[in-house]
Amino acid sequence: MSCGGIMKKFKNVHVIVAPSPLKADELKYRRNRLLDFLLNQEQTSYVVWFTIEPEKNMPFSLKKPQVKRKKRVIEIKISDIKNIISLNAFLQKKYKKYLRMYLNNGYNLYLWYTSPFFSELANMKIWKAVVYDCSDYWGRENHIHRIKKRMTRNSEKRIIQSADYCFASSKQLFHHLSKYRKNNIFLVENGVDYDVFQKSKFVKSVQKDIPVFGFVGGLKPWKIDFKLLLEVAKAKPKWHIVIIGSTYGEMPLEYDKLIKLPNVERRDAVPFSEIPGMMKKFDVALLPYLENDYNKGVFPLKFFEYLASGLPVVGCGLPSTLEYVKPNIYEHVEGRADLFIESCERALISKEQYRKERIEMAKKADWNAKFEQMWEIVRSSK
Repeated sequence: MSCGGIMKKFKNVHVIVAPSPLKADELKYRRNRLLDFLLNQEQTSYVVWFTIEPEKNMPFSLKKPQVKRKKRVIEIKISDIKNIISLNAFLQKKYKKYLRMYLNNGYNLYLWYTSPFFSELANMKIWKAVVYDCSDYWGRENHIHRIKKRMTRNSEKRIIQSADYCFASSKQLFHHLSKYRKNNIFLVENGVDYDVFQKSKFVKSVQKDIPVFGFVGGLKPWKIDFKLLLEVAKAKPKWHIVIIGSTYGEMPLEYDKLIKLPNVERRDAVPFSEIPGMMKKFDVALLPYLENDYNKGVFPLKFFEYLASGLPVVGCGLPSTLEYVKPNIYEHVEGRADLFIESCERALISKEQYRKERIEMAKKADWNAKFEQMWEIVRSSK
């Protein structure tokens, strides 16, 4: 093929600003799925994953970025401590020039923010389009320092106002974005790799008389209601409760008590390829979220994954999911142990009868369709 033919086929380069290195994402977050989608586009030459390599120790200096190439992905990791660089526009100027070294002239260059870091990159006069894909309430976590919260919000505000297009994964986040701009904001909720979950075979419980209730995801104390899970596990000692995922930060006392109970099985995070098979071992899937301001903006990644596995779902603390509430499919209740248990009991009764309806609901939320919707909007940029 001639050079001209190559240029014609591969004419797009995408830069994804992410909050963590690729190797650190044990779960496949929305940003990881965006990477997969962009790589699968015929006209994509390569994707740059621009991220942070956290440092723990002082003194701190502006180090040369780490660069790793793997096939069509270039990962650039900026050494940072407590987000000093990623949230400070002045310190980022050095890295604008460095990033430019890895961007080919003559290509359409797209900048995708999946976190509110490195706002200064948006000011580079090279982008075909700048996109902010907001899937979290950045700066609202109750475990981070108030100064960092303010810096995060200011950085996010700069990104929102400089972006050509903004996407939100929940209605609450959509309203959040609309405070800073009035146009080109779109709601695109989280989805599911539908085919991946359908290829996994259903697994019946070995002990048929012991129901299995499961949760898969990040065990973040500012998101998950461990007190609720503890009360449920104590009240129902004959229920087998499985909790799969990595812990974050300082875990509460309720978590320590929970995982010591004989009817609770605690497992570390596993590769995404193993998750569909694990979910198929559940009888009922759980979304036990805290009722707080942070979770108002959360639309859980595992919601449609649970449904694609044919599972009835019981949740709390997630107003973004209320429009999907449907008998025998998904129940959302107040975060009280008695109400949560009642919902789980109803879900257990209907777990086999309405499996097809749950799978059909998940099928409509396939990731490819959602990202195609986003890409259709972005690539229309003049």
